[in-house]
Amino acid sequence: MSKHQYTALYERLSRDDELQGESNSITNQKQLLEDYAKKHGFDPVRHFTDDGISGTTFDRKGFKAMIEEVLEGNISTIIVKDMSRFGRDYLKVGYYTEIMFVEKGVRFIAVNNNIDSANQTDSDFTPFLNIMNEWYARDSSRKISAVFTDRMERGLRCSGAIPYGYYRKPDDKQTLYVDEEAAKVVRRIFDMVVQGYSYNEIIRIFHDEKILIPAEYERIHSPSDCRHNPVPDPYMWNSTTLGYIIHRQEYLGHTVLKKSKGISYKSKKRVNVAAEDQMVFKNTHEPIIDEETWKLANKIKARKKKTPYAEDPFNLTGLLYCADCGSKLIRHDAQPTTREKMDSDRAYCCGMYRKGVNKVCTMHYVKRNDMLELIRKAIQRASKYSITNEQEFREKIMAELSVKQELDDSENEEKRTSAENRMQELDVLIGKLYETYAMEKIAPKQYERLMSQYNTEYEELEALVAELSPRAEERDPKADMESFITLAKKYADFEELTPLMVSEFIDKIIVHESNGIRGFGRKQKIEIYFNFIGQFIPPIPEEEIREEAKKQAAVQAEKNRIRAEKRKATLVRYNAKREKRLEELRLAAESGDPEAKAQYEEHCRKEEEKRERSKAYFKERYRREQEKYANTKALAEQGDPQAVELLAEYDRRIAYRKKRVSEQGKAKRRAEKEAHANMTLITANA
Repeated sequence: MSKHQYTALYERLSRDDELQGESNSITNQKQLLEDYAKKHGFDPVRHFTDDGISGTTFDRKGFKAMIEEVLEGNISTIIVKDMSRFGRDYLKVGYYTEIMFVEKGVRFIAVNNNIDSANQTDSDFTPFLNIMNEWYARDSSRKISAVFTDRMERGLRCSGAIPYGYYRKPDDKQTLYVDEEAAKVVRRIFDMVVQGYSYNEIIRIFHDEKILIPAEYERIHSPSDCRHNPVPDPYMWNSTTLGYIIHRQEYLGHTVLKKSKGISYKSKKRVNVAAEDQMVFKNTHEPIIDEETWKLANKIKARKKKTPYAEDPFNLTGLLYCADCGSKLIRHDAQPTTREKMDSDRAYCCGMYRKGVNKVCTMHYVKRNDMLELIRKAIQRASKYSITNEQEFREKIMAELSVKQELDDSENEEKRTSAENRMQELDVLIGKLYETYAMEKIAPKQYERLMSQYNTEYEELEALVAELSPRAEERDPKADMESFITLAKKYADFEELTPLMVSEFIDKIIVHESNGIRGFGRKQKIEIYFNFIGQFIPPIPEEEIREEAKKQAAVQAEKNRIRAEKRKATLVRYNAKREKRLEELRLAAESGDPEAKAQYEEHCRKEEEKRERSKAYFKERYRREQEKYANTKALAEQGDPQAVELLAEYDRRIAYRKKRVSEQGKAKRRAEKEAHANMTLITANA
């Protein structure tokens, strides 16, 4: 032994080992190992100890410290009481004893098992001991798991954790009782979420009002059940806590068991269990939240909200979907600037288009205000129709829901049959693959890769079959219809749309691409699906159609008027600037500027040419009109009825022109006469 090396004495005790008596205690192990080391001349020695830790894990403080010393070359020999003290995972134990310790020149001794790596004959039975030790740990884990599963199947709670808002009595560990003080906070959280508050807004309000977080509330009111460490700010809530409260079914009065499970008896890590695999026992205690509020709050929070630049109580993100690629439409706001915000600055467009990934989709642009107005009208029409034509509404909805249910059942049956057939094919493929591997006709890596692919596909198909299988608790179309009528009556004769109404009425909205025309001719198809009844378009009264047409015509007329005024104002400004430039050019030419004189003369020449062309055009136009008039008159004299009508129209137009020219001439002469009279008066006064 090198003078720098020493002997490591390792002791370990788990909670299960404590039940077997004093023989496995840390004190007993230390004494036994020290006696053995002294008797066989192992000196100096150093103890490495892990108390209360299972042998299935190697994440132990004492064990890891000992391995670090081995890697540093400071340990020559490791002595344990028996192989189970070292560990209960035969693969990892074998790695340390058969590979690492051999490479580092470390001698390994298990006293009670008569194992000494210096004597190879004594070590031949070591792998079998490791397997038996692991089998013991596996069997113990299986028995404990069976006990917990049996308790959960009988509806008995296995966890000491109590949901915030409830408490348990000392003589009744299974029943939850409502803690009114905390329950008020739970109800308020649900109400605020339903009203459109974000988690951050709730956190700010609770912090300002100094409402204790659940951990601190438990510390004060139930210190014996508290398992949390103190926190710096007892009023600082977080989004995780609020989300956990919103999703808990215990607030409906249900007991939910098997929400998580261990991934292996060798690890303490736990994973969440899928909702359909959890054990739910309904109506086991008094509820705090009614079912409709719970569902509505969870539906609202399931929609991802994009934080806007300006506060907006309406959250349509998660409701709007692209009709072409199926992506969500995301909120688009103009960057904060000092300019006045336009209506088009707040809109929604396809999320896939915004990502710009190979432009796989188009914009599907829709203004936020237009969408809200469309939602308001859709809710008003559907609600009014369901109340005023209740019997007709019931018949239509029942017929539509029945047809939809039949189509869904047929489609689901087809998908389920296809998935089951593929699962049978995979069973055959997996069997053949294993035979090929057993006959060494395929490499191990290739076998593992293919087997992993088959297993993954099989699990996905199993989940799909379970999802598509007929369920005993299908929703009743009649109950859904009644729920919608009740909701419609709740908001009868409303005028202003609220975020709560959007959440209660609307399930989803499918937005199609527009026809590409800008302005009044732009058209876009939008499908609105209601909660309970799906897509429903009530008949629109003729009066409403005519009224809407009048409104659109008035809007278009106003747009045309504004456009014409803008064009006129632009033309006036242009002519004024043009006259000003010509006047400046004329004055410059008269002052003797040769360049200005040449430009002005060129301008006058072009104007004269333009007048001559205009005269020639109107002269030719007059000649053609006269010729056409003469031909029409000749046909009219021959008795052609169409020519007679055209001739009468020509006569009316000619009479109108003569009258207009006469009026213009009179107005011109009147203006000249007034100007002459004014000049005479000015001269006389002078």
